[in-house]
Order: sequence, then C-alpha cells, then structure tokens
Amino acid sequence: MRTKSIHPEKSMTDLRAVVAGTGMMGPGIASTLAAGGIATCLVSRKSESADDGLLQAKVLLSTLEKEGLLSSAQFATALQCLSRSTDLDVQVVNADLVVESIPEDLALKQRFFQRLASVAPGKTILASNTSGISITAIAAGCEHPERIITTHFWNPPHLMPLVEVVMGQRTAEQVAQQTMDILKRCGKTPVLVRKDTPGQLGNRLQHALVREAIHIIHEGLATTEDVDLAVKNGFGLRGERALSGSMLSGDTI
Repeated sequence: MRTKSIHPEKSMTDLRAVVAGTGMMGPGIASTLAAGGIATCLVSRKSESADDGLLQAKVLLSTLEKEGLLSSAQFATALQCLSRSTDLDVQVVNADLVVESIPEDLALKQRFFQRLASVAPGKTILASNTSGISITAIAAGCEHPERIITTHFWNPPHLMPLVEVVMGQRTAEQVAQQTMDILKRCGKTPVLVRKDTPGQLGNRLQHALVREAIHIIHEGLATTEDVDLAVKNGFGLRGERALSGSMLSGDTI
C-alpha cells in the first residue's frame, strides 16, 4: 500500500488527531497538538480517565496562556480543538494522526498497533510516544508498517521543544517528513532519527554525559558534588526550569 499524503499546504485546522492515553504524557501531547490548531481527541478506556485527561490538557493550556506562551486567541482556539472519547475505533477512522501514549510494554503496544492498523484509513500516520521500545518491533505483525513511526515527546511535552521522530526499518520517508512538518507547525523542534536503535538520539547523548561524569569522578578530577553543581548551574539549568512545569504522572488508556 502506498501511504496517502497529508497535503503540505493543508490547513492545521483541517487536520484531525487522536492521542491515546491520559496519563503522564497524553494530556501534554494533546494540548500541544491543540495549541497548533489541530482538532485533537484524547481517548481513554474509562470515561473518568477521559474526563481527567481533558481537564489536565486544559489546565496545561491555561498555564501556557498565563505565562505568555499562548495568546488569548490561541488559547481560545486550542480549547475548541480539544475533545475526549472512550471510543478509540470511531475516532481513529477520521484521524490524520494517531499518537499512542500507553504504558511501555512491547506486547501491549503490538496489540494496540495491530488494532489501529486494522481500523485507521490509509492516510493516517500511526505514531508511538515510546522512549525506548523499538518501533520496528512495535510494528511487527501490522499491515502496512510503512506508516508507523515514533514521536518521542520529551517530558513535559507542553513545554519541552524536542520531539524525536524515529523511523522503523520499514517506515516510509514520506511519513517521516509529514510527521516532522506537523510537529514543526505545532511549534515543536523535531529531530529525525533514521535508524531504529536503542536509546534513540537524546537518551544516547544523555547517557554519554552520565558515563563521562562517572569517569571524571573516578579520575579524581572533581567531586561528585562539584560535577552535580556544574550540570545544574550550567547546561542543565534551562532543562531544570522547563521540567519544573511538569504536572502529570501515570499513563493510562
């Protein structure tokens, strides 16, 4: 199957997205897409979780507006773009993009994507927010894995600019570029990771820093406390400030 194209000139208000999962990441991802003008439905199995997720997404948008990161008009539009549902199949049928944000369990994600692939129309991009599971493995057993991709939003997703877009072994280049375009139009800074490898990109850089910090301490170059101070008061300062806005915990779907 050739994956149908989302036209690059298509208005953001004409796009429809589904975010599956109302825990730590889902509401933040939904608020990000809604702030970009995309009609976004937050889906959970339970009505109470769907209600809570929608409320959390609205609170995050309100925080952005209060901090001057969204104008009053953008805030109002984003609120109009948000909805919630417990009926995944009905919502996916009309979606251009589905972002999965359920617990980090390979078998669970495989079953979930098999369900998505059987319901979603050919134009729909199917994305996982996984931070470490192979998207190639997640897509195994799915029809048309060329439209399955990772969109790893960094926590908290409504504040952190970075999104890692990871291609699986059979992900189509066209799908990767469409996904990058959508994220850019939502104000994110996506990076394309062309090989599905453990650690993706950001975590590999982060763990390299951790290894070097341990090496510095073992060399006697500096104490643990001074290494910690260097990170907190240098290049880690901006990330620490961004993370202070995190308000969510626990993924559910």
